[in-house]
Amino acid sequence: MRHIVWGRVFVVGSLVLGCESPGGLAEPCRPDESCAADLECLEGVCVLAALDAGVEDADPPAQDVLDARGGPDVGSALDAWTTDAATMSTGPRLPPPADRVIRTVPGFSGAALDWERHRLFLTQGSSGTVEVVDLLSGARGPVAVGHDTAAIAFDPFQDLLVVAVRNRDRYANGWLASLDPASLAVGSLIELPTVPYDVILDGRGRAIVSGDELRGATVQLATGEVVGAPVASGLFLAMHPGSDRVYGASPFAPRAVARFANDDALTFQTYSGSDVLVRGPIRVDPLGELVFAASGNVLSSRPEIVGDLRPNGDPLSAWEDLAFDPDGRHAFSLRAGVVDVIDLSTRRRVRTETSIGYVQRVFTTPDYWVSVSLERSGAPTTAIEVRSYASP
Repeated sequence: MRHIVWGRVFVVGSLVLGCESPGGLAEPCRPDESCAADLECLEGVCVLAALDAGVEDADPPAQDVLDARGGPDVGSALDAWTTDAATMSTGPRLPPPADRVIRTVPGFSGAALDWERHRLFLTQGSSGTVEVVDLLSGARGPVAVGHDTAAIAFDPFQDLLVVAVRNRDRYANGWLASLDPASLAVGSLIELPTVPYDVILDGRGRAIVSGDELRGATVQLATGEVVGAPVASGLFLAMHPGSDRVYGASPFAPRAVARFANDDALTFQTYSGSDVLVRGPIRVDPLGELVFAASGNVLSSRPEIVGDLRPNGDPLSAWEDLAFDPDGRHAFSLRAGVVDVIDLSTRRRVRTETSIGYVQRVFTTPDYWVSVSLERSGAPTTAIEVRSYASP
């Protein structure tokens, strides 16, 4: 059984972290409040050093702290998130950030959250950079990747980020870049046989990329080996928690969700063939039982139960982003700039969360959730709200 565990209390002894003395990552600060190289002491714990902002902002980063709401009593719910694949686990996790608001440059193309180091990564499109926001310290700054940065994904099992990089000639093929979430070092660009559209990671060192004109690719990140795959154009991708299959929904074929085997050729297996519109993006629940489409359709992803990719019960309302609460019972559903908390058993709204702006993305972690909004009052900014969980 594979236990997909967020990493609750992974801050352990120095032998596990590879440090011989106090002051290592996620360890207590030294008596003189110093830490190892490239780390700094924050509230008694050694964390990643603050980033150099590097860009000017009409509205400087705020250090506002919201009222703490406390987290849920999830008990052993996380341990129940299992699939039929080999056991995999994530790495050490720093203590969570306080509830706060951080403001940064307006606009972004893609977003990914490293919930182990509590860093948010926002691709900046034609500027060729990735804006990195440290949710612990509020520090932020750009990392230069080059060209046009688009989709981005974080893999907690392999502890890496990948960025889909588009050529500024929009008809030319693009690249895939790796980004070390700790050092922020950018790896060599891997040339792709397509213009990258979406990218996901399988937890085993492979990236899956969808592209244009029935072209996609699988990439072995350790070797840079690229294998082309004939998949639908502009596919939104989602990895099953078991890492054995990939789901995709295309805006150009809006009545189907396709399933592919997670092999080098991304072999096509089946599709929903629904008469109801099923548009991407899509999400797979952490139990690996259901596929949620942005159109609101809910499909089965377990063939041994009711048939793979068949309608499953009442639909949700249409959404633009969907993230699952670690209690396993709720999801945060984003639509038209507003976040609703949904009961997954009834698929009905429990409550609506307030926000200081028009929400564009939402993320969940074991200890808190994050909304990324466009704040329109005054000079436009991207507002990042870090919040602990409220009781449903």
